[in-house]
Amino acid sequence: MTGTDQARDPARTAETSGAQDGPQIRREGDLRRDGVALLRGAIDPVPLQGLLSRSQDIFTMLEGMSEEEMKARGVADFRFHGALNLAAVDPELNILGWMHPMLMPSVSDFLDCEQLGYRNNIARRIYPTRPESSSSFHQDLQFLKPYGGQMVTVWITLEACDGTRPGLEILPKRLPGLAGRSVGDYLGDSPVFKPYVDHGPKIAHDSAVALTEAGVAELAGGQPLWRPQLAVGDILVFDGYTIHRSALAPGMTQTRTSVELRCVPHRLAAVAEQGATG
Repeated sequence: MTGTDQARDPARTAETSGAQDGPQIRREGDLRRDGVALLRGAIDPVPLQGLLSRSQDIFTMLEGMSEEEMKARGVADFRFHGALNLAAVDPELNILGWMHPMLMPSVSDFLDCEQLGYRNNIARRIYPTRPESSSSFHQDLQFLKPYGGQMVTVWITLEACDGTRPGLEILPKRLPGLAGRSVGDYLGDSPVFKPYVDHGPKIAHDSAVALTEAGVAELAGGQPLWRPQLAVGDILVFDGYTIHRSALAPGMTQTRTSVELRCVPHRLAAVAEQGATG
């Protein structure tokens, strides 16, 4: 067994932490086995309300802009992906301090690194009445340089995903690599937002980026998809190769706002940053 194999599962570590390290949380799924784990009660919901309020203010402003104004301000792509750089509402990444104190250190252990770097951190709004702007099946490492397969997404909902608004639909199966085409890096070569501007919202569903229903079913091998209901305070942690999409369903009308942190070994994030600016 390698050192990486022996590293602690962040979900399991947080679940078994004592009171001195923070509140006990409940775990569903296993990151090493399933590629995803749900940690219930893993983040303080109170400060998340302020983050939601700040995000909503900016989203409301953007939604009120005309197409021409969006283009003039350089935010035309917002119409298609609903994403906002997290720095606009949490520039100091205070959200890290609201989490269970063992969560991020154990993500470092899982990635076999001493220090984490964070790439493409976003606040995102999904609109059930605009399914073309939602995410089809994909792996997060399709949109970021593979980092040697070392990446974990920490996904935090700011609103309850209880069937009235979309959470995530996930294939709980750990995969060894990309099932779809890599499109480069948000901050490096081949920015992924440009295709949205050039080709419109269908790019998210019809391009080589999106994984097909049939392809996902073949990869699943009979493993059912998972649509967990989520409360504010729950965190999903999943591997960069884990397949997932927005969990839309007929009758949903409420928007969903969430935060996504992409965690990679700091040494690899630093190399990527140099490539993006060099």
